[in-house]
Amino acid sequence: MAKTVAELNAGAIVSAGSVFAGLGAVWGTLNGTWAMMAGLNKAYEVNEQRRWWKVLSIAFGLTISLGVMGIIALGVMLYGGRAWEANGQGIGIHAQSPYLWRILEWLVTAILLLFSFTLIYLFGPNLIERWWQWSIPGAVVAVALWVASTLLFRAYQNHFSSQRIYGGLNAVVVLLL
Repeated sequence: MAKTVAELNAGAIVSAGSVFAGLGAVWGTLNGTWAMMAGLNKAYEVNEQRRWWKVLSIAFGLTISLGVMGIIALGVMLYGGRAWEANGQGIGIHAQSPYLWRILEWLVTAILLLFSFTLIYLFGPNLIERWWQWSIPGAVVAVALWVASTLLFRAYQNHFSSQRIYGGLNAVVVLLL
């Protein structure tokens, strides 16, 4: 993986193409959030009656907040183990207790996902009355399905996947999926 990333970075050139790629990524994520909002409006059987600038500001705010929570979750998964080992020795927790860290890692990720889904379900549709109590059950079901699909995908990767298909980019494909 590190070799593949190093090869990609060696050939990368920062130019106008990079700027257009970044703008395209922002546009794509904003449209994805907007599509979720439109889908929730259809699910709730309501028409979009908010002004375009309000819909755009809600979509932008949701996109930014979901992105920040996603980066935090990735940081916990990628660097949390190292921080756990470094801080565990200082506070008296055995560095040999990786199971406790894995439980905390999954808990933090599940809480961030729960909060993300709750935000989408709360602010996405054009509802007059919005209550946290209405959004939380759907968010709990969505997180449970997400965790189940993640565990099933992990089992597939461990038992049936082949490095021949994606080669060194296998980890990138897994992250995107």
